[in-house]
Amino acid sequence: MSYQLTKEELRNEKKRREEFKSIERNDIYIILDSLKCAHNIGTIL
Repeated sequence: MSYQLTKEELRNEKKRREEFKSIERNDIYIILDSLKCAHNIGTIL
């Protein structure tokens, strides 16, 4: 059974910009090894 939120519920759950900016985040590292074509790099980014 799936449960969908109403528009009002979504609006109430939405984070304020200040709250969103203060959320602690993890760093993301992408390691690219032996790429032969510049197109591959563009696709990844």
